[in-house]
Amino acid sequence: MTDRRSHFSFRRQLKLLGPLTIVWAVGGVSLVIIALQDAVPVETLLLDSSYLAGAPWYSGLVSNLGILGWTMAAISAVGGAWVAARTGRPSAAWFLGTGSAVGTLLLTDDLLLLHSNLLPQLMGMTKATAMALICLPSIAWAVVFRHEIGRTRWLTLAAAVSGFTTSVMLDLTTSDPTASSLLAEDGASFSACWHGCLLHSHRS
Repeated sequence: MTDRRSHFSFRRQLKLLGPLTIVWAVGGVSLVIIALQDAVPVETLLLDSSYLAGAPWYSGLVSNLGILGWTMAAISAVGGAWVAARTGRPSAAWFLGTGSAVGTLLLTDDLLLLHSNLLPQLMGMTKATAMALICLPSIAWAVVFRHEIGRTRWLTLAAAVSGFTTSVMLDLTTSDPTASSLLAEDGASFSACWHGCLLHSHRS
């Protein structure tokens, strides 16, 4: 079979670099800000946390895999939204686009410890209140898009919600975590994020 793909002209390649230029600009400005600020040592912001703490390279490995799961869920939703928009399915595009925003919030919470550290320290709220604020957009999304959810593989979402709810309840009720409670909590969280990946990829 003959490959019918044509070569990209130099002008067309330059045009495709436009969006990347924005990314490079944002990255460059961010690096300049990091270099100029003196509130936090540059090494603390740029080096790996396990290196800074003198911990083994595998420290936090399971947690990092969970963060990758949330990232994949959010990116899958963005890709699905783009495909849906290009194929004339605006309701599905809106459903997946807002789902990506919800997933990004959960990713940020897992990455920056919003509900357990940052929000309680900055705003003086309890851990349970901070968790409720983090979960509220997800609940609102599910209510608003209940009809869209009914048209997709909703059992996948039900499995994700079940895992996420279990993880949240274990997190809020376990004051002195043990190895078994951590395994249960992280296992439930893994179930939630990876089922989220499946849901978004199937809906697209």
